[in-house]
Amino acid sequence: MTPAWLAVFAGYDDAALVALGNAGLLRRARKDLAGGEVSLASESPDEVVVACGSAVVRLGPKGPVAASCSCPTAGVCQHVVAACLWARERPDGSSPEPVADDGSRGAVAADGGTVDGGGGRGAPAGPGPGPAETGEAADPLAALLDLTPAAVCRAAGKVAVRRVVERLPSVLLAGVTEEGNGITDACELAIDGARLTISWPSGGPSTSVVFVAPAGYGGMVVAGRSTAADQAAARLEAVVRVFAREGRAWSWPHEIEVERSGELTTAQRAGLEEASAVVGHVVDAGLSHLGADAADTLRGAAGRARLVGLLLLHRLLLVAAGLVDGLASRDDDVTEADALGALAEAWALAAALRDAPAGALPDLVGAPARRGRGTTADVEDERPGRLVPLGVRWWRAASGARGMTLTAWDQEHGVVRTATAARPSGADPAFRRDVDLPMLWGASVASVCAGPFTLEAPEIRPDGSLSVTARTRRVGGERFDVEELRTIAGRLQDTATTGVVGFGRAARRVRLVMVRETGAVGVEEVRREVTWPVIAADGATHVLRVAVDQERSVEALLSVVASRRPVVAVLVEREPGGGADEPVGIFLRDGTGGLELYSPSMSPVYRTAPGWTAMRRLTARIAALRKASTTTHVAEPVDRGPVVRVCEPALEVVDSLGATGRRRLTGWQHEALTTRQRLAGDLGMATVERSVADLLSDPTTENVLRARFVLGRALALTGR
Repeated sequence: MTPAWLAVFAGYDDAALVALGNAGLLRRARKDLAGGEVSLASESPDEVVVACGSAVVRLGPKGPVAASCSCPTAGVCQHVVAACLWARERPDGSSPEPVADDGSRGAVAADGGTVDGGGGRGAPAGPGPGPAETGEAADPLAALLDLTPAAVCRAAGKVAVRRVVERLPSVLLAGVTEEGNGITDACELAIDGARLTISWPSGGPSTSVVFVAPAGYGGMVVAGRSTAADQAAARLEAVVRVFAREGRAWSWPHEIEVERSGELTTAQRAGLEEASAVVGHVVDAGLSHLGADAADTLRGAAGRARLVGLLLLHRLLLVAAGLVDGLASRDDDVTEADALGALAEAWALAAALRDAPAGALPDLVGAPARRGRGTTADVEDERPGRLVPLGVRWWRAASGARGMTLTAWDQEHGVVRTATAARPSGADPAFRRDVDLPMLWGASVASVCAGPFTLEAPEIRPDGSLSVTARTRRVGGERFDVEELRTIAGRLQDTATTGVVGFGRAARRVRLVMVRETGAVGVEEVRREVTWPVIAADGATHVLRVAVDQERSVEALLSVVASRRPVVAVLVEREPGGGADEPVGIFLRDGTGGLELYSPSMSPVYRTAPGWTAMRRLTARIAALRKASTTTHVAEPVDRGPVVRVCEPALEVVDSLGATGRRRLTGWQHEALTTRQRLAGDLGMATVERSVADLLSDPTTENVLRARFVLGRALALTGR
């Protein structure tokens, strides 16, 4: 006997099926149905199995969204659409009449589809509010408004709920808190029988969601290509917008309401306590005595932090875990000081979150990217203007994460903008160092760096950097201009940075050097660096350096020099902590007299450079230096300011306590801290003085971590 729920499919007309897949799939599915290739294989109260050629499609009460096919096509295929057509014709168990391939019964013509490209609907909607009763024709708007917010939010999931709350405009969020007048511009509605189409602008192309009354919330179809997470968020947002338009009240889950109020949830507080306890336990043992399980414990705490929405704490714990793992495996490139600094930062963030005022929580939690939530003027103030790419850096973090960061100049606002694409350790093997991969706004790195561009529907991260989501569209086509680069070079002085000092962030000093002449590439064996002197337009000489361990960047730099192409400008970045000046972007003259942006850490090496033969001897020296088993570091005399004279000796004591696990000061340690405490007081460094005093009176693990964080932050603020 045919199950009654099969009548759900009668509500999915051709327009709904086009939204599910596209017009081409619908046309091919009609041919399959007309050719007699679709037939019933089996049926039960919970499932109907339909044979479509060599494929088998399984249908259920949730409608086409939850249908599955045995063919290898990802997402919706023509077999699923054909099975839906077949089910639509026989809700009462009668055999369907063959459907002629003439566009009858409201068929959508090939050129009339509203969605281009392949289908993107293949993920089940998950449990949710069930289908409406099918005994009578249902008003789709009334059926949608009968849904309960609690059931819809539960079906959507916490991730989707957080995404929707984050991206909904403030006016709309406030408007759905209670019954009242509707917000007419919340969305556009189109009703056709049992189908309700909900659409709204979303920065770029409008979002369109189809609701079919008999299928309920679980059967909602999101038009266009998108991931399962995007679909879940779009379905939920569509329902909320309809409630707002009709003046209905909408309530969020208690946990979300607490987050919106600026308070931490119970689960988040538990995650903070776990993170603090784990960090304290690791430092208690002494970083020089750690085993392999310490890093696993930190990763477990990081996973818990991510589950409860503490995204920034999650990232800091992963960085600390990567460094601790390096210590446990006796990696010579990882020191106890590095690991203690990362652990102290994670511990300090947990402490800051516990006592943070409501307004500071979003930045400390690490909220996702935002599109603008305030007034129109606020959104326009945040929106980046015309962007001039200056260079791209490929990097690998201590946690094992890898990624690339684009540095660009915002001409309208006169600031440096950055955009980062990255992956966690071990994730996404396809994400690799390749300028032809679509890493930035759905475009390749090579195309983004081809010239100035603007962004449509840009999204800004809480730290001020640009999100690289494919929802944003890049509009380019311009070419670099030398005069414009000179203007940027004049604005980018030593004070320009790519960001601000904060949890998980370190400012990098950047400047653009207009080049008059370049010198010969050399090698400093003591510092294990390749040097490249460039003479700026003002006559000053800048020695740019690349560590010999950065094999790809060194080879790329040598190939640029060997190519003998004129160098017009170089973007120079300096890492915090007194790092070397490194060339991140090099502007070269191309064969047509125009400019080309070359990034040593990302761009392909010029293998056919005319001067490459002359580089063989230098290349051999670099290779031999890279294979050397020991490294000698010689401290160069520098101008030590008063803050450095306070912090560096105190940090040596703190790092020693963290490495050994001993909680008793020796005589020289006590004397060193006493001297630095007195000097900090003389300089008015009250926070540093108090942290050192606490460590002197009681060198507990908590005081060690606090002192390490405060001293490290004070040094970071000086650019050391």
